[in-house]
Amino acid sequence: MGIFDYFKKKDDQEEKDILQQLHDPLFDFSHYLCNENEQACSLDEIPEGVGEFGLDPTNPIPMLALFGLLDKPVQIYLNSLITEEGKRVAGSRIGSLQVENINSPVDKWEIVDFEGNHQNFIYVSLYHKKISQKSPKGFLLNSYLVALENDSLLGRENFIPLRGRYMDLAKQSLSENLKDVIPIELIRVLVYAQRFLLVGPDEYRKEDYFNFPLEEFDVNELYFGAVQIFNYYKGISPNHYIKLKNIDNLKALLLTLSHYQLVKSEDIDNDLSTKVLKATFKHKLELEQDPPPNMTKDITLYFKLSE
Repeated sequence: MGIFDYFKKKDDQEEKDILQQLHDPLFDFSHYLCNENEQACSLDEIPEGVGEFGLDPTNPIPMLALFGLLDKPVQIYLNSLITEEGKRVAGSRIGSLQVENINSPVDKWEIVDFEGNHQNFIYVSLYHKKISQKSPKGFLLNSYLVALENDSLLGRENFIPLRGRYMDLAKQSLSENLKDVIPIELIRVLVYAQRFLLVGPDEYRKEDYFNFPLEEFDVNELYFGAVQIFNYYKGISPNHYIKLKNIDNLKALLLTLSHYQLVKSEDIDNDLSTKVLKATFKHKLELEQDPPPNMTKDITLYFKLSE
């Protein structure tokens, strides 16, 4: 199963029937199991939680309570979760436990990568009003897709309005010094990244003028890069860099997410004495046509390559 199998339609008729019931205006909110949970919240973190978010049972990840589909929100969350090194993960429920500060039972899940390697255990609480859009330490979350699922499951299918609203929320999570260095040219990359994350590589390729991503591009790395850019504004400073494997993936990412082509790069040290790559890009058409059209301004982003 690949990352973008997530975009394929589900065929389970029972699940469809239940979700259709959720969209019925006559469906009473009392059918959500959270009506029995005094701590039920619509926040990304339970206010009464204590300890490391998602990694300690006393601070579990809140999940939307779905009548008849208790594990579906967890699976949505796991489908959008990746390690900080870009590995997609899967999970299996170990069991439940009771902790003093959380009213409802807390479920323990083992998280493994797709090669079967143990990554960590996470703890979730199922009886809440939305799926959390926050990731535990050591992981990244494609929280845009989680936000879309929240809207869809709760009957608010406002995908287009959500894009602008979500981009503002992602920006708000940045420190003030990072907000000041966001290049205006990044907006173009963000819009392309949003579309890529929404439809997946195959549909994106059909819509793209240059038919990117090319077949030889590593779609797992493209997804990893798109999550970092769109959900975390990574790449805008030497201290807030995009992680990728190699220079080929770097080139493929910007060609796919805006048709920017690498024109210059240099190794620099950031404030933490970490070696990062400062990369400058120019629009592909400006490099291929004579005289070059005035497409966009160049954009400079920062990367940490592992190879």
